[in-house]
This record gives sequence, structure tokens and C-alpha cells, in this order.
Amino acid sequence: PSSEESFQWERSEEARKFLEKTRDARGRLLKVHKLIHPKPVLIKEQNVVPGLRELHDVLAASYINFYMANGAIIMPQYENGAGNDEIAKKQLHEIFPDRTILPVHSSMILCGGGNIHCITQQQPK
Repeated sequence: PSSEESFQWERSEEARKFLEKTRDARGRLLKVHKLIHPKPVLIKEQNVVPGLRELHDVLAASYINFYMANGAIIMPQYENGAGNDEIAKKQLHEIFPDRTILPVHSSMILCGGGNIHCITQQQPK
């Protein structure tokens, strides 16, 4: 989150500080990148599931839930992007300059509780 007013700010900052002090298996400090956070994505009337998802519930929207394909990043994009989608795309391009950044509208996936990275995970046999 990009604002201390966000309900997610405190836990995100705690995680960032922890990761910035963490070393990999070779003893190198991790390089932590910050991505802008999307505007709040809320449940719409057609996506209400009584007892599970109520009208105007805040969904766990994030640009970090992308998929790394060969030569590309498939990035979540939101209906209410309000400019943040383009900023996130530029930030991801700076982090992954050799990959094409492909935004995909993913609000409907988000209603199920995950996003692009979540639904592209391997399934055990």
C-alpha cells in the first residue's frame, strides 16, 4: 500500500522491513521492490455470495499477484485502475526490463479469492 491510511500498510511495512534484513542461501541480502497498490476493489452486487462475499467488501487486489511467463509478465489489471495500472506496469518493466508486461483484466478472478498467480499454480498429480 502506498499510504499509511490503508488497512494493509502496517503489515506490509513489517514484511518489507523483515525481508530487507533477510539473506538468501548464499548470504546475499534480498533486493526488495515496492509496487504501487491498486485503488480499493469492492464486491459488486452481481458478485455477492451471502455469508462469504457481501456488497462493498474490499477484495485483496494487488499487482504483485502476477504470473511470470517466458519473456513476459501477466499482470493483474483492474476496472477502477485510475492510473495505478499504468504506474504498476512501468514499475514492473523497471524490475523486469527483458520481459513484456501484459496487463489482463482480473477483477472476476479476484472475486474467487485469488488472482492470476493463484490460478496458474501447478496441480499435484
